[in-house]
Amino acid sequence: MTDRPIPFKQPMVLALLAGRKSMTRRLAWRPTGKPSLWQSVKPGDRMWVKEGGGASRRASRLTLTVTAVRNGWVQAISEDDARSEGAIFRDGPEVMHAGWQHDENDPIVYDDAYPSFKRMWNSLHGPESWDANPEVVVISFDVAQRNIDA
Repeated sequence: MTDRPIPFKQPMVLALLAGRKSMTRRLAWRPTGKPSLWQSVKPGDRMWVKEGGGASRRASRLTLTVTAVRNGWVQAISEDDARSEGAIFRDGPEVMHAGWQHDENDPIVYDDAYPSFKRMWNSLHGPESWDANPEVVVISFDVAQRNIDA
């Protein structure tokens, strides 16, 4: 079992806290062509959430225990997986599941999570990143609202 940090932006931390996020996709390869550290993640590993890029381990309030790991391509994400990623979508005429705010001035809300995830991916990795269809490590996890040392 390995413990490691995993960074998340504030909207995804909120989705973790609300129980709407149980999966993340991370790039499988570094720009140098070497495997990313995410390729070494295994079920049973624990990850402590670094919120907003903070470096302090003591500040961690969320611990993720890895339940499954697989490789795939970012564009191969299913609707169910996009929901597990915490993507924002409209569920029925009035209920909206928030998980990612693209831009506070941007009112776009999708009826499905898939296009929302695509937009979220591009906002995190650059406007051409979805079309490049990079290989990703898909990590599923259980969330515990506690410090990893607790």
